[in-house]
This record gives sequence, structure tokens and C-alpha cells, in this order.
Amino acid sequence: MAPWPSVVTSSFLIAAAAMAAVWNAHENGFVWDDRAAILGNKDVHSGGNGTALWNVFANDFWGTPIVAIDSHKSYRPLAVLSFRMNHLLTGYDARYFHAVNTLVHAGCSLLVWKVANVLFAATKKHAEGTHAGDAVSSPDVNGMGALLAGLLFAVHPIHCDAIASVVGRADLLCTLLALQSFLIYVDAVESSRWTAVGLALITAVGASLCKELGFTAFGLFVAYDVIFYFSSQYSADDREGKIKRIRVIGQRIAVVTVFVLLFAVVRVWINGEHRQMKWTILANNVVVQRSKFTRMLSYAHIHAWYLWKLVWPRSLCFDYGFKTVPVITTIWDPLNLYTLAAYSVVLVGVVVGIKQIASSPLLMCIAFGVIPFIPASNLFFPVGTVVAERLLYFPSVGFCLLIGLKVQDALAISYNRLRNAEWASETSLFEAAVKIAPMNNKVLSNVGKTLLHHNNELAIKYLRVATAILPHQIEGHTNIGLAYWAQESWLLATRHLYKSTHFGPMHFQGTGYFGAVLLDTWLGEGRALGRMTKDFLRSPTIQNANQYLERAISMGSTFPMHYYTRSRIAYFEGEYEDAIRFSNAALQVNEHIHNQSIDKELIMNPGQIYNMIAVSYMAQGKKDLALKTILAGLEVDPSDIDLHINAAIIYVNHNQLNEGNQHVEAGLQSATPKHVPILHTAAELMEEIHQLDAAAAFRQRAKSLLASRAKKVKILRAT
Repeated sequence: MAPWPSVVTSSFLIAAAAMAAVWNAHENGFVWDDRAAILGNKDVHSGGNGTALWNVFANDFWGTPIVAIDSHKSYRPLAVLSFRMNHLLTGYDARYFHAVNTLVHAGCSLLVWKVANVLFAATKKHAEGTHAGDAVSSPDVNGMGALLAGLLFAVHPIHCDAIASVVGRADLLCTLLALQSFLIYVDAVESSRWTAVGLALITAVGASLCKELGFTAFGLFVAYDVIFYFSSQYSADDREGKIKRIRVIGQRIAVVTVFVLLFAVVRVWINGEHRQMKWTILANNVVVQRSKFTRMLSYAHIHAWYLWKLVWPRSLCFDYGFKTVPVITTIWDPLNLYTLAAYSVVLVGVVVGIKQIASSPLLMCIAFGVIPFIPASNLFFPVGTVVAERLLYFPSVGFCLLIGLKVQDALAISYNRLRNAEWASETSLFEAAVKIAPMNNKVLSNVGKTLLHHNNELAIKYLRVATAILPHQIEGHTNIGLAYWAQESWLLATRHLYKSTHFGPMHFQGTGYFGAVLLDTWLGEGRALGRMTKDFLRSPTIQNANQYLERAISMGSTFPMHYYTRSRIAYFEGEYEDAIRFSNAALQVNEHIHNQSIDKELIMNPGQIYNMIAVSYMAQGKKDLALKTILAGLEVDPSDIDLHINAAIIYVNHNQLNEGNQHVEAGLQSATPKHVPILHTAAELMEEIHQLDAAAAFRQRAKSLLASRAKKVKILRAT
């Protein structure tokens, strides 16, 4: 059965959700920063009034020379190039600028799903020695968590700032390339290919040239390598393999580190003489605070704000500048409790992630939230805003991964409980299996077998498919034959049980049951024709049935029905000692199955067997032994109507009318609609011993049961 959700299904759902959630933004114009970055930026204009293409690489995001003292120092040439391409194709039509943002967001959402597939399977894959990357194309057990992560990223309200504002494309493209670079790096780790490492580094550079946050992709590379090492399982005698793994990881991290340092030097050099822009109190009212302690408390509180925006994106604003986020000047400020709570949550997550590093990708999910947030944290250098929702676009990947992981864990626990419940019985186990493997012959045969005598119609439905898949399967034909037999479809039962005997001549199951169904078929025909004579009971058909039963018993049959049916034939032939012997054998086999608790569907009603022994004794004139057998049978099965009727007959013959009357009443109370033929037979037997009142009672009970059954049928038809 194909895994759900499939790759195609997941891709469609995530892309559709991403575009549907933000599509109405394509009707927007150029708002707020868009006017300066798009309309007022000559680098975006591709016509004669614009600048030369190379100026895109010499100017900042807003079109100011990057080396100028008043430059914003935001070097994002690839983002500006995308704006320039937009203008080249559609001019300043804002709809197309917004449409591109929507499509890039959909791409980011799909990459979040792919990253989730990798991470959610990575730890298990590493432990098993296979590739984490395989999970991208096989989203089996991890599919729901990864799908949820992608969907949450697609519709999270915190992303509106980055998507609805055209300038937010810098964040979108940065995230797109950063996630792609991470997937390439994962492939490099799994395949140990240096060309893939190089491609990942180049792609991360591309992310950095869209927005400075792209630098953090290099940190994710290192984090993955370290976590990958500690999550891998090594045997005690694999010291050489462990050392080799350390060497390879060390080489990769060294290459990444050297590359980042060189790239950072180049990036700082591009800024020119003036390395950073000085921010005013309107842009960042914390950076201008003289007290380092105040700045520390305030920035830490801002981090709590960011976390709360991810958890509860209810109150959103385009700017959180001066007088929006409070400056915290003392440790006794109650707002520090929010800060403490936020840091505690992250710290607990890190501790749990470290403890579960070999079994859960929790730590890597946290890394995806923390590492891309570092540039916006004001920890190493101030940024031109206190809080900006678009700065959470990339870090929110970690939040979405974390939610997907935890929901997946919860679903796994729930599924485990459901799966454990499916093992409560063979019936529930096999019925659950049919939903997963509806064409599995073994599953179909077993579920059909467990449904025998409980729901024969459904059993036949499953077993017909099973025998169609494997026409020569012995068990399938045996079980479907038994189901038809229980429905008194004699010819179909005979047909399938004969096939079972033909395909498995050395198997006693089908052989014995074929003999039994031959007997019942012949007796049914005899009753219908009123020909239940001694000659009829000694016909070649019954002799043929006897041969099959004898063969099954000689092969060591463990089915009580085989012995019981053989005892019936012995009784019909007047061989009462054989009837008693085979019935006792049936009781022993029956008890053995009951004690072993295996194949319980084979267990016969013990009252039937005791009754056969009793009537055999009665036929021999041994009424005391017959009564003793009946009473023993009633201890095991106190509701068996045949035993009660025969007990009543014996007590009447012994002139013990009170005891006989008790069994008549018990038999009447035990009777159900299926016992109507037995009640009529009992009435005839009572008439033979001149107990007319008892005969009338049996007939009246049969009549009332028939009326009750007819009433139920009428009610069912009426509704």
C-alpha cells in the first residue's frame, strides 16, 4: 500500500496552501519601504533612466553606493536583480512583483517540508546506517509531521510582512537558497562528496547575497555535522570507523570555517571604510542606551517578544520602533519574567534535545530557529529595528519544524495505542491488516477464518478474493467451504472443500471437513425428501464421507468436528461403541484446543458431543450411563437444549416427573429461533412417551419463536 501522504499529495497541499494564504496580496501596490527600494531605486529600473547592471553589485539594497557613509550597508544584489528582472518583464506593475513573492514563498514552504522529511528521518536512518536523504522521496511514518511543518510555514501569519511587502523578497530568496543549500549539504554528508560541499557553500553565498541572514546557513552546516556525529551509532569494536568519521567531519567543518572567514572578510571589505551604519533612536531605541546592563535586559526581552510572535501572531505591526517595545532598566522589572520564561523554554528544549540526540531531531529543529535568528538578535551588532516580523521568516522554519515534530510524536503515541489495541485479538489484528494490505492472501485468509460462525457473509467476501488470488491455496478453500457450510450452501461448500482435499491430499483439514460436509449434504437431502431410512443412511455417499473422515483421523487430525462427524456415522450404522469412542476423542481434542487457546474457532459446542455419547448409551439401553453423561454435559454447557430434552425423556421413563419437568422448562427457556426444528422433534418424542402437555409446550414455544422471528423481519422491512 502506498504511503500517505504521498510526495505529490504533500507538494500540492503545501503549495496550494502557501499561495491561497497570501494570494490576495497580489492586488496590493508599493507600500512603505517598497516605494524607496523599488520605485526610488534606479538599480531596479532596467531602461534608459536606470543605472548600469554592474551598479547593482556596487550599491546597497536601496540604491546607495555601499561604500558611502550614509549607506544602509545592506548588500543584497541578487534580491535587487530579481526586482530588476520584474521591471524588465512587467514594468512597475505591482501585481507581478507580489506574484513573484507568492511563488517564492510557496517554494520556501516546499523546502521546509523537504527539510522536515530529512530531519525527522535522519536520526533513525543514521542509527540504522542508511541515508537520511532517502526520506525525501519516502515520507512514510514521518510524512504527517513533515506535511504539518510545511503547511504551518505556508500559512503562518508572521510571514505576511515578508510576503506582502515587495522588499520582503530579500528574506524570501535568502530563505529559499539557504534551505536548498542545507539540503545539498545533507547530501554531501551522506555521500561524502566534496563537490556537493562546494555546491552547498556556493548556494549559501547566494543566500547571503539576497540578505545577510544567509550567512547563518553556514552555521546550520556545522550544527548538522556535529549533531550527525553524536546521533550516529557506533559499535564498541568500530574504533577505526569512529576515528575516520571524526576526521571527515573535522575536514568538512574546517573547510566551511575557512570559507566563511574568507567570505566574511570580502563582505566587510565591500562595505568600504565605514563598516556599520549608526542607528538613531527612532530606528533602534535600545542601541542608544548608555547602560550596557539596560541594553542586555532590553535585548533579551526583545528575544522573548520574537518568540511570542511565533507562538501567538495576533497583534502584528509594520514597525516596532521608539516607544513600542519597552526599555528595561532594572532587574526588578516584571517584564523580565517573560524574558526568563522564553529563555527557559529554549534552554529546556536544548537540554532535552541533547539527551535525545540519538533518537530525535529536536536539537536540529532548535538550531534552525536559533542560528538564523542570531543576526536579528542584536547580540554581535545592532540592527536597524527593534522588532521586525520579516526577520522571523527564516528563523520560523525552526519553529514550524518543532511543531511538526512534536505533533508527529503525539500522533506516533496515539498510533501506538491504536496499534496496540489492534493486537487485542486475532479478529481485530487481521481486520486492521486488511485495510493496509487488501490483496495479501495470508491476511485475507486469516481474517476470513476469524469471521467464521460470526459473520459468514463477510468471511466469504474476503475468502473469495483470497482464493481468486491463489486458486490452489488449501486453507482458503477450506475456510470458504466452512463459511458456505455454515450458511447451508451445501453445493458451494462441497465444491470448495473438495478443492481443498484435491490440492492438499496430505492435509487432514480439508479432507476431514469434506467428509463432514458430504454427510450433512446427504442428510439434508434425505430430510427434504423424507427418506431417512436405514438404507439411506448406509448409502455409498455416506460410506464415501466415512472414508474421508477415516483418512483425516489417521493423519492425526486435531479438529473435533472430524471425530464428532465420524461418531455420527458410527451411530447411524448402529456401531454405538465406535460412536462413543470417537465422541470421547472429540471431547479430548476440543478440550486441548480450549486449553491451548489456539484456533479457538475450531472449538465445538461440547453439549453436542456429550449428547452424541448419551444417545449412543440410550440406543444400547444404558440409560443410567446416558443420564450420567447428560448431567456431565450440562455442567459444561447448561443451555444445551438437546441434553435437556433427553434428560427429560430419561427421567419420565424412570417416573421422576419433577426432575423431568425441570429439564423441560430449562429446555424451553434455552430455545432460540434456530432451535425450532429441535422443538418439533422434542414434541414428537414427548408424544411417544405420552407426555402430551410437554409436547404441546414444545410446539407452542416453537410457534412463538417463529412469530417473533417473523415480527423482527417485518420491522426490518418497514424501516
